[in-house]
Amino acid sequence: MSLVRSRYSVDAPQTDLLSYLFDSPYKDAGSWPPSEPLLESAANCDRLGYSVDQIKNVVKRVGCGLNRLGASGKRVMVYGDANINFPLAILGVIAAGASCNVLAPGPVEELISRLRQLDCDIVFFAPQDRELVCTAAAKLSIPSERLFMVDETIDGENIEGSHDGGPRHWGHLLMMPGGADYEWPRLSPAEARTRTALLLYTSGTTGSSKLAERTHYGLIGNIEQTLQHYNLRERNRETIFCNYKFCGMGFLILGFMLPLKARYKTIFPTKFEPKKFMQTIERFQPTWLMLPKHLVREVLAKFDKPSFPSVQHVLTGGAIIPYEMIEQWQRLHGSQMQSTYGMTEAGFYTFPDPTQVVKDATTGVLLPSLEAKIVGDNGELLSIGQKGHVYIRTPFIMKGYFNEPEQTAQTITDDGWIKTGDIGWIDEHDQFYIVGRQKDLFKIKGDNVSAAEIETSILQHPDIADVAVIPVTMEGLDVAFI
Repeated sequence: MSLVRSRYSVDAPQTDLLSYLFDSPYKDAGSWPPSEPLLESAANCDRLGYSVDQIKNVVKRVGCGLNRLGASGKRVMVYGDANINFPLAILGVIAAGASCNVLAPGPVEELISRLRQLDCDIVFFAPQDRELVCTAAAKLSIPSERLFMVDETIDGENIEGSHDGGPRHWGHLLMMPGGADYEWPRLSPAEARTRTALLLYTSGTTGSSKLAERTHYGLIGNIEQTLQHYNLRERNRETIFCNYKFCGMGFLILGFMLPLKARYKTIFPTKFEPKKFMQTIERFQPTWLMLPKHLVREVLAKFDKPSFPSVQHVLTGGAIIPYEMIEQWQRLHGSQMQSTYGMTEAGFYTFPDPTQVVKDATTGVLLPSLEAKIVGDNGELLSIGQKGHVYIRTPFIMKGYFNEPEQTAQTITDDGWIKTGDIGWIDEHDQFYIVGRQKDLFKIKGDNVSAAEIETSILQHPDIADVAVIPVTMEGLDVAFI
C-alpha cells in the first residue's frame, strides 16, 4: 500500500535556533575553517564576506539593539529586495527574542495589510524600498526611528538620510552599547517546540496565501533532515549558490541556515543576468547550485555548451520538473540535477538519493523522520502506483497558520497528517512522483490529469518556450496559453 516511512530518523536538538547554528558545526569533516568567509555577495566583487564569527557578532549586536527597543516577544518584518545583510538581520531579530516575518516587495497596500495583520512596528528594508515603507509606516503611525534601512554596509554614518529624522540605517543598532557581550535567549526544550522563529507566507495550499508559524525546533529539524540525507554521500568543503526566492523556505534553509550550520560557503545571489551569473560561477566555483524551474530553462537556453565544471549537484523545485529538462541538463553540463519537493509548512519532504543518478522525473525518497501516504477522494489508502492525494507527517511541522485556527485544522488532521493539496504516487522503491495540484486537475475520459502533465507534453514542441494550462473553456474546449 502507499504508506511509507523514511529509512532514517534524526534526533533534532531541542534548543533555540541560534545556539544550534553557532555553537558547533554539523560535522568537522567537510567544513571550511573558522576564519574563511562563509557568506559572500555575488553583487559586489569588492566587499569581503562574513566568517561564522563575524556573522555571530553582527547577529548579537542587532539582537541587542532591538532588545533595547523592546522587540522581545514581538513580530518584526524584513521587507523588500534582499541583499547579503538581510539574512543577518533575520537572525538578529531572532536574537532579540522576537519572531521574524520575511516579505517580498509588493504594492504599498499589501505592505500596510501585512503590517496590520502582524501588529508589527519594527521594519527592516532595502534602500530602494524606502519611500514605499515610509508611506506604509505613516499610514499606520509607525515612528520613523523604528524603520531600519539595510544595505550592503554595516556602518551607516555616511548614508544619506540616516540623520534627517527619517528611517535609520541598521548600523545604528550595531553601535548600541552592550552588543559584544549580549546573549540571545536560550530556550528550554518545551520553549523551542512552541516559540515562533519565522513567519512565512505560503504559496496557498488551501486557497489564498497564509502565514505559517515556524518554530525553532521545527526549523532545526528541517536542517537536520536535509543535512543527514545530503551527507549520505561523502562531502568536502562545499560552496552553495542558491537562486531561490529569498523570502521562501527554500532559500532560507538551503541558501543560508543549512550552509551556516554545516560551515559551507554560500553565495548571496543577485538578480539573474546571464553574464553576471557566469562571472559568479567562475569567481566562486560553487559545488552545489540551486535554481527554480524558470531559471533552469533560461540557463539551458543561454549556455548551450558545458559551462559549470565546478558544479557537482543542481537542485530545482517549486514546480513540476519534466524529466526531459533534467536529462538535457545532465547531458549538457555533466552535473546531476535533482528535483525536490516540500512546503513552507514543514520544510522539504523528498530528495533524490545523492548516491544515485536521476533517471526519471522522481522527486526522490522521504527525508529522515518523515511518513507519507497516498489516499483517494474518500480517504482510503491507495495502492503502489495509484495517483492520489499526498499526505505527509513529520515532527518538524509548523505551529499553525497565524491567527487562522480553522485553516490550520483544515490542513493538519488530528493525528498530525498534512494535507499537501498535491496529487502524486509512489513506486515500488518508495520513490515519489508529484504530478500536480489538486485544484489543477482535469477530468479527461474519466481519468484525472493534472495541468502540469499537459504542460509538460505541450513543451515538447520545439517552437514553444512556455505554456500555462488553466481551467477555462473556449468553444467548449479547455485551453492552454502558450
